[in-house]
Amino acid sequence: MFTVPGQVMHNSTRRIVLQGADAIAFIADSQPSKRQENYKYWLNMVENLKMNGLSIESLPNVVQWNKKDLGDASTDEAIVKMKLEGRQPVYEAVAVRGEGVLETFLGLVSLTFENIDKVYHLSDKLGLDRRAFVEEVRRCLVDPPEDSGGEKGKN
Repeated sequence: MFTVPGQVMHNSTRRIVLQGADAIAFIADSQPSKRQENYKYWLNMVENLKMNGLSIESLPNVVQWNKKDLGDASTDEAIVKMKLEGRQPVYEAVAVRGEGVLETFLGLVSLTFENIDKVYHLSDKLGLDRRAFVEEVRRCLVDPPEDSGGEKGKN
């Protein structure tokens, strides 16, 4: 998992990171003043994917509207519109409070599993069920397993 900044000066970094992308979580800023920037960053991401021989349509992707607490009625309308378009799952979040972050990540994990399962047939070959896999990822993030070697707390 990688994260990249949206600023123009980081375009080459974003392009390199997107080369090996298996999935994308696009994090939009809910503040109305950031709406144009969100759109610009989305178009830039789509262009960088194309330059890498990829497309947003072929990759599992979700959109997260972060800073939902800083949005307004126009933000709510934009989110509803995007959800109705149904191109990708849309999540709302307030990351500084931990709201919606895990849900966004698990939504992307689920879509990515489906995509990989189509190619590698994990469900058939390993009996690996998508729901069970996503639930195990959730459980490990919420309640991480202890180190089985008894080395807990040691570096």
